[in-house]
Amino acid sequence: MTKITFESVARLEEIGEISIQTGPFGTQLKASEYTEMGTPVINVRNIGYRIEKDAALERIPERVVEKLKQHKLLAGDIVFGRKGAVDRHLIVKKKQSGWVQGSDCIRIRLKSKNLDRDFLSYFFLTEGHKKWMEAQGAFGATMGSLNQGIIRRISFPDFPFNIQRKIAAVLSAYDDLIENNNRRIAILEKMAEELYREWFVRLRFPGHEKTKIIKGIPEGWEVKNVGKVFERYIGGGWGEDFQMPNNPVGAFVIRGTDIPDLKTGKYKLPPFRFHKQTNFASRVLKVGDIIFEVAGGSKTQLLGRSLLISEGIHNFCQKKLICASFCKLIRPAISPFYLSSFLNAFYDCGLVGIFQTQSTGISNYHFEDFVKFQTIAVPSKELLNQFDATMEKIVSQKDNFAQQNWFLSNSRDKLLSRLMSGKIDLENLDIQFPASMQEEE
Repeated sequence: MTKITFESVARLEEIGEISIQTGPFGTQLKASEYTEMGTPVINVRNIGYRIEKDAALERIPERVVEKLKQHKLLAGDIVFGRKGAVDRHLIVKKKQSGWVQGSDCIRIRLKSKNLDRDFLSYFFLTEGHKKWMEAQGAFGATMGSLNQGIIRRISFPDFPFNIQRKIAAVLSAYDDLIENNNRRIAILEKMAEELYREWFVRLRFPGHEKTKIIKGIPEGWEVKNVGKVFERYIGGGWGEDFQMPNNPVGAFVIRGTDIPDLKTGKYKLPPFRFHKQTNFASRVLKVGDIIFEVAGGSKTQLLGRSLLISEGIHNFCQKKLICASFCKLIRPAISPFYLSSFLNAFYDCGLVGIFQTQSTGISNYHFEDFVKFQTIAVPSKELLNQFDATMEKIVSQKDNFAQQNWFLSNSRDKLLSRLMSGKIDLENLDIQFPASMQEEE
């Protein structure tokens, strides 16, 4: 058999059976038509690498959907952002079928029976293709921009259809395992949140039936200013790009933007920077520390996101990590699990926003006022010990699934380049298609 290599290529414009649709113009879809309820709209901020990015979805009512019916998405469609991160794309799944592409997107719909959409989507994840898209979309501009002509010129390995399907099956198997772990992490996160609310918001903690309520709180609890439950806190540091004689210590710097991914188990190494020994010694994060975001973002971004440094995160960052200068390092004087849960609940209910102000386009958080004026009910040590014992098991399981996903994604990415280059021969292998591919057929 003749080995197929990356030299055997085809272009999308040669396929013929392909539909390309640019998103609706601004006159067709106005900002005033967005509503709180309705059909979701995929905009560029919602597009990740093959998957939907964790960003707020805008929605439109049915009358607007009907007007934009040529822009409705079907399962298997591939959506690119027209501006900005032109190297990203989203493959539409069944749950997103019927959603609408936004004004800043371009959609392709494959009709050819000789080109597998999952195979093509995985090829779009290769570094070579992403760099090609960035180069094509640049044209000397500061922000990349795509058009239908660029998309038609996309080249891809011209493998036989059965090989395309096998490549997609191998890679999809990894993604299915990652997605299953993500669901488990989400369940564990919900369990932790519900445990906190049940015990410390609804006050149905172990032994609550026999506990008196005195002035609104259970007997044995204390109300303190938040600052009183911090052993210490200090601002973060950004460090230097390159190692110099006066900054010999390297560390990963966790930013506010890294908090959502690390919290939900989507491990990704933050920037690695170099620090002076004195700076590092006072700011190095330990297991049980909490990162608290105090600056940055936009008018719509609520500050005050926080992250508990679990043993899993600590080990993932090789035990050398600090928080960025727009964050605070908090070292709890009480249970880190309880304090972290309190901060998460405080953020989720929006109360954290009372300490936030807007200045020159950048949001700032009045952390000192928060420390001084915000109060927290501190339960008894016995109850906190019981809470810690349960939370430790939940967080440990989350860390385990997140670590599995890290290894799975690395293995998938290594396989990706070898499969797309034809270095791995799948011709005679009996490969079973994963459920995710069967569902989309």
